[in-house]
Amino acid sequence: MRRIRLGLMALVFILVSCHGAAPTPSMEVTALDCEALHDATGAPAYLSYPLDGDFVRNWLVAGPVGVESDAYSPLSELALRFGIITSRSGLDPGIEGLPVDHGVLSVAGQQIRWIYTRTEDDHFVDLSPLEEHTDRQQAFVYTQIVVPATRTARFVLTTNGPADVWINGRHVHRQVHVAAPVPKSVPFQADLRAGSNAILIRFEQRVRQGPSYVMALAVPGIGQAEVRIPTETERLDQRALIEQLFPKAYLGSVTSFKGRIVDLHWADDLARAVHYQYTVQDIAGRVHLDGNLRATPGAQVEIGHPFRIWQGPFRLVLRAGASAYYEGKVRYQWELPFYILDTEYSTVPYGSYQERRAEALAYAATQGGTLYGEVAKLSLGRWDELDETMILEAAASLSEDAGYPVTLVGLLERHGGHSEFSGELDASLKAALVTYYFETSGDTSLPLLSAALLAGQRYPQEVFAGGKSGAWHQARAEAEILSWLRGRMATGFRAWDASDAFEQHLLSLAYLADWAQHTEIRSLSNALMDKVALTMALNSYQGAFGSTHSQVDLHRITTAKLAPTSGLNRLLFGMGVYNQHLGGLVAVAGSTYEPAPSIVDVATDSPEEMWNRERHRTDAWQGEVNKVTYRTADYMLSSTQDYRPGAPGDREHIWQATLGPEALVFVTHPARFGERNVVLPSFWTGNARLPRVAQWKDALIALYQLPADDWMGLTHAYFPTEAFDEAEIRDTWAFARQGEGYIALYASTGLSLTTTGPYAYRELRSEGEQAVWLVQMGRAALDGDFDAFKENVRALNVEVEGLNVRFETLRGEVLTFDWQGSLRRDGEVESLSGFNHYENPYLLLPFPAADVDIVSLLEQRVP
Repeated sequence: MRRIRLGLMALVFILVSCHGAAPTPSMEVTALDCEALHDATGAPAYLSYPLDGDFVRNWLVAGPVGVESDAYSPLSELALRFGIITSRSGLDPGIEGLPVDHGVLSVAGQQIRWIYTRTEDDHFVDLSPLEEHTDRQQAFVYTQIVVPATRTARFVLTTNGPADVWINGRHVHRQVHVAAPVPKSVPFQADLRAGSNAILIRFEQRVRQGPSYVMALAVPGIGQAEVRIPTETERLDQRALIEQLFPKAYLGSVTSFKGRIVDLHWADDLARAVHYQYTVQDIAGRVHLDGNLRATPGAQVEIGHPFRIWQGPFRLVLRAGASAYYEGKVRYQWELPFYILDTEYSTVPYGSYQERRAEALAYAATQGGTLYGEVAKLSLGRWDELDETMILEAAASLSEDAGYPVTLVGLLERHGGHSEFSGELDASLKAALVTYYFETSGDTSLPLLSAALLAGQRYPQEVFAGGKSGAWHQARAEAEILSWLRGRMATGFRAWDASDAFEQHLLSLAYLADWAQHTEIRSLSNALMDKVALTMALNSYQGAFGSTHSQVDLHRITTAKLAPTSGLNRLLFGMGVYNQHLGGLVAVAGSTYEPAPSIVDVATDSPEEMWNRERHRTDAWQGEVNKVTYRTADYMLSSTQDYRPGAPGDREHIWQATLGPEALVFVTHPARFGERNVVLPSFWTGNARLPRVAQWKDALIALYQLPADDWMGLTHAYFPTEAFDEAEIRDTWAFARQGEGYIALYASTGLSLTTTGPYAYRELRSEGEQAVWLVQMGRAALDGDFDAFKENVRALNVEVEGLNVRFETLRGEVLTFDWQGSLRRDGEVESLSGFNHYENPYLLLPFPAADVDIVSLLEQRVP
């Protein structure tokens, strides 16, 4: 049961009442009153919906739109909080136009449309931006609540920032959060009349309140009530049917090779058949495929392109049939995002490194419109294909990509002396670098530090932005980079196993190793490239870097094919796929680096079992991380041991089972439904509260303790049924097979497969404040066929009381674990911390590690 977090109620409101005022010819009809709407339009049609518990899920949404920001001061914020300011943030909603689905309204001189929205299960109208922005945003939502008799109702409005509520044309509530990156809930009371009541809410996002931009409205204890949405369509039954059926469509895969195969599935429990039209659109809305089909229960439809669609993000858009959509104004649509790749995934090693190096550069050169594609052309000697415009555009926007500055300096170092390198281009790149402000330090800034070092080294006498010479920037960057390199060699990666950080590391190190004048920096950069490559080799399965990660985002955890390390894994080890992440790939492929055969052997080994334990020093306030990976020929299981259990999470990915590049399983405690990289944690990215996890080889225990007022009230597993060869759910166990690898997943509070919505047939939910999740991996070589594995797992003795667990594994060992105590195996304590830096069959490094040659140590132990 969801509990609503309550903030402080605003103390003073200024009320303007227009309740009961009938429209006159001289009165402008606003979007505030149901009766005004009826009188102005005759008799609009309505779509009716129930409340979802206490929450309204059905809204017309307009915006967001950018509005002029008020000058900020603590006094103005206080005044706004107490309702003193009444201009844009006052009692006039400031809109023109009647609320109806797809109707047009005017806000601050901008024309926008009302769009029908049904919230996801977190009940948020989520307008959070995909990327950081600096605008003040304003949006409106509208609905109608129908009650049988006049009454005073209790409402709870949840927002991040300022919000105003009008009911039947009367301003009834204002709330202002001075700083609320986390949504806050505020209760208020208002009168409802018998019949339909118009609810209009204006809510804002301000820069200082963070990127989260949501709104939810609950009406606790209202009893008999329904929600109504005005619509232009008269085909109400067909419109309602479409809205019910379309969320039961799902894709078999979130990626597609060249768009040739796009499997559209319809759920088995589809209520009835329906005609629909579909389009495959890119992010600019251009249509690449379209057609008309008929949906039937359990149908699988192949709607791929007969030849190809070029790489990029796409969406499959479903709409009512043409007649219903255009003539009947049944304007509801459902979108399913996916990504098209130009290269097929490789799960087995192939070719030599030099062959893959040429292949990677040739691939990057085909990705038009990018700096990295132009650099790849130069590395291949294709000067006649060079588009200098792309390079100049990157030079003019160095802040847009952290890899641009170091890539441009590297371009100058590698190719600036070529006879075909124009003097105009050389001068333009020099001017861009000298006028760029290099100012940061730390893990994420290694590319900028590397650029500062190489640019200062190239132009030592030039005065850079900020008034310092190139020589000064070189010296400063050398000192910081040396400290960083020594720290990473001794104690590992603060951003442990983060795919994006590893790509940025390799991008920077490749240029430093080839072009830094400082001898130790060159040497350590080569050594650290080996260490990054080894870490990827130890924690990857079939090219999928399926380790636990310090930071992730949605597209890097629900498929290995879109991870920044996927192309690097393919380049280095022959497994993976080239994708949209080009910076690190082009830098490494264009450099003199080549992975040592002993590192490649680790990556391509298919052991009966490989038990790897690592320890890395993280940020000071976190201390360190102890992580493990268990890999066999058929699967991999990785986790972070006992990492800050119960603490608020961010982007940490605590554990994962990998049976293939898309056959991935993990569990999180979601903070909300939406997925925005600037609002974390979210639905799959990170955890609202971190679990306590312990793993012993092929068995894992994960304990989740949710707060009493948790917004979502559940934990859930990513379990993509279509990515497996077989999948089955029985009671508290879910089973899957991919090839000859097996996984069994247990939840103490039960399992429910999601069969509708964006994650249909890819999500298992388990509700409850305390949840125990267990994982037992298996393989045909040890456990027989899949049926035998399932029956043997179901026969295991599992005892759970609260968060106290006794788990008998398939290997005959008994694991016991709880929220605070030790992990015990057959009664003996198994350490969850204090590991060596690296400890596995290939390598032993103490923590911290002294100056070591990783390749030499590997060559001594790798068979």
